[in-house]
Amino acid sequence: MSSVKVPGKIIQAGYGWTMRIVVGESTTLFPTGATFRAQVRRDPDVNDVLYEMTTANGAITRVNGNTLDLSIPGTATAGWPSRKAFIDIVRTDTPQPIHLGFRLVVPVQQPITR
Repeated sequence: MSSVKVPGKIIQAGYGWTMRIVVGESTTLFPTGATFRAQVRRDPDVNDVLYEMTTANGAITRVNGNTLDLSIPGTATAGWPSRKAFIDIVRTDTPQPIHLGFRLVVPVQQPITR
């Protein structure tokens, strides 16, 4: 799996976080009716899940065939330590879940204003 760094928004512990993912316009990675699930972990190798995002709970929203919005409420990030959060996304509306093939690594920091 290749790695590409893109600018994004840091998760400020105790505050809400959003990110828009856009893939190439010629690709329809997110078809109408598709559902998705993503887990946020402090480390890919640990079992504890900091937060679970799904289309059902509104934390993953399909905007169009090549755009998803991700969100985590501030109540979920409260108490997260300063480090990194790891996120990947799986499509869940198919007979077998499909891993979308990318991973997000998002810095988490403690805000000055709490």
